[in-house]
Amino acid sequence: MTRPYLDQLRDAAQASERAEAEFRRFAERRLETMSTERVRAYRRCQLVSDMIQSALPLPEPAECVAAQIGCVLSKAGWACGDTGYDEVSEQFGRVAVLVHADLHGEAGIACSMVVAALEEFESWYRERFGTRSYQPKSAQQAISRIVGEVLDRRPATETELRTLKEQAEGWQRAVSGQLQSSERRLLRLNANPASSLAQIAGELRRGEKLRPQLD
Repeated sequence: MTRPYLDQLRDAAQASERAEAEFRRFAERRLETMSTERVRAYRRCQLVSDMIQSALPLPEPAECVAAQIGCVLSKAGWACGDTGYDEVSEQFGRVAVLVHADLHGEAGIACSMVVAALEEFESWYRERFGTRSYQPKSAQQAISRIVGEVLDRRPATETELRTLKEQAEGWQRAVSGQLQSSERRLLRLNANPASSLAQIAGELRRGEKLRPQLD
């Protein structure tokens, strides 16, 4: 049996339920965003801490900068010969130079510039590779490594499989971003009469190396 006043109360209850569900979805998205930013912030903090530890015992500039670059890039999974390794080393070296100056030289000036230099490097990295992640490995390599780790610890849990899926998708997006960045650079080179054939050929080779990683 239904009555108008009962329908009115039921409608109000259902409206409250919808409002609660909508708020929960908003809160979950917001918490996910905040959690991602928190993890990123602590990773940046740890990255600079690792740089400082590498730099402290090395007052000689070139050796100190090289040690910082080697420490950070190796932990991120980079290796000599990876596509873009030299570019990343050069760009990240600007941050390392400031850390060296802070610890072994003009501390006051360099200290105030480290965070800004890191942010500039991260901005360049996003533009160059289409991702915030420092990992350079292809999606295929990453998936193979993670699957191996999961299979070595049978049986795999739902959390492990979900993490595997998220990381694989992340690496795939990273490689796709690098390919798109390469294609944009190639368009700019082709449109610029001052571009050399060596520059165009180099960008073509980079794209050819990236495409098979998405197969």
